[in-house]
Amino acid sequence: MIDKRYGVIFRQIREQKQLSLSYFEKYGVLKSNLARFERGETMMGFERVVSMLQVMNITLSDYELFFNYYLPDYQEHFLVELEKAAFSLDDMKCKKLFDEIEEILEYLYRVKYWGYFELSLNYDVAEYISIVEIKDLINIFEKKNKLFF
Repeated sequence: MIDKRYGVIFRQIREQKQLSLSYFEKYGVLKSNLARFERGETMMGFERVVSMLQVMNITLSDYELFFNYYLPDYQEHFLVELEKAAFSLDDMKCKKLFDEIEEILEYLYRVKYWGYFELSLNYDVAEYISIVEIKDLINIFEKKNKLFF
């Protein structure tokens, strides 16, 4: 089943940027294929959509946010709530967010690739875990993400 909104949202972005359908032909996307995608008649490959978004200077996360009616996913929501609690110095709320600290640590030990979310979790839980656990997490991060630096 094709979700027509992928194309509809893409078209809205393209029109907002005042780009014609034929603009993407120089990037290897036929005008007719793009028109069918925007009408929801067909899907396009992930790589192709991402490359066209990059041409329009739109991140994949922004596109996802538009697609999800401007609602953040769980990870973004968690980080926003944590940031609010930290900035307001609301220790009770921070502790509540980290009620499942063992699950968070298990997740950080288990996850293969660390991105912004994992780095933020690592930083934010540091206040609530031991120095040994902090060192372990840093070592794991360095081993799994050598190219990150």
